[in-house]
Parts: sequence; C-alpha cells; structure tokens
Amino acid sequence: MRYCGIKILGHSKTDFKHKTAFANRKRLLEPEMNFVDVKIESREKNPPYSWFTYLKISIGFSFICTILILTSFLALRIDNISIDKTYLSADLLNSTEISENIHAARLMYNSARLHLKAGNLDYAQEEITRVLKLYPTNIDALNLMLNVLDQQCIVKNKYCSYASWLSSMMSNNME
Repeated sequence: MRYCGIKILGHSKTDFKHKTAFANRKRLLEPEMNFVDVKIESREKNPPYSWFTYLKISIGFSFICTILILTSFLALRIDNISIDKTYLSADLLNSTEISENIHAARLMYNSARLHLKAGNLDYAQEEITRVLKLYPTNIDALNLMLNVLDQQCIVKNKYCSYASWLSSMMSNNME
C-alpha cells in the first residue's frame, strides 16, 4: 500500500508474508544465547620477567628513540636544503653541463644535416656554428660546415674564401 507516494513501513504485502512465514520459527527470530564461563587468572601466577627480557625491551626502546630523533633532525634540516646551482659541487655541476651540452650539440647537428638536405643553407650554417661554439674540434661538425660552405659557394657564390680556408686547415690537420 502506498500513501501519497511514500511507503509506510509494515504495510507492504511482503512484510506481512514474512511475519506469518517466520512466526513459527522462533529459533530464527530469537537466537539462543550461550554463555561461557571465563576464567580469570591473577598476575601472581605468572613468573616475573627475566633480566634478559628487560634488556631486550630497553634495547628496542632505545633503538626506536634513536630513529625518531634522527628523523626529526633530518626533517628539520631538509627545509634548509634547496637544489640550487650554488650548493652543488663543481664536479656534479660540470658533469651536468657537459651532458646538457652534448645533448644540445647532437640536436643541433642533426638539425643542420636536415637543413642541408632540404637546401636551407643559412639555417644549416647557423646550427653548425652553434655546434662548433660548444665543440670547436668536432670533426663531424667541421666536415658538415665544410659541406655547407661549399654549397653556399656554389649556389650563392658566398663564403668561398672560408670554404677554401677550412678545407686547407682540415687537410693540414689530417696529415
């Protein structure tokens, strides 16, 4: 039965069916309560702790206290630590800069090769110039610069003297 769309508890058909069906089954509605006698033993019957047990407890307690003190000390100190280049050691800073420079030089070298293949000689020359600023003795970069300058000389009739000078310098160093 419903009244204004609100269900009234205890007035549905299923509630009535359940009440009549389980009325004869009192054991399901009221479970039996079994009580168990609990024996209480006094503390006097237990033997006292040995000195070894007290020693283990004290060592464990001191270990936990030491860990807590160290973690609190480190937690207070960690606020003062900041990752800044001024606090880094010189070796770490140099190795980081070297790895960043190597990565940048590889990217610029590959970019210059792609620009040279596409015929963008000015962009290729700019990229190779940047690589040579980082690593002036890189043979691959010098060869690519020589190719770019030769192409500039052939196509635009520019940088011919630089191309011949670089070619003579590289031939002198190879010998």
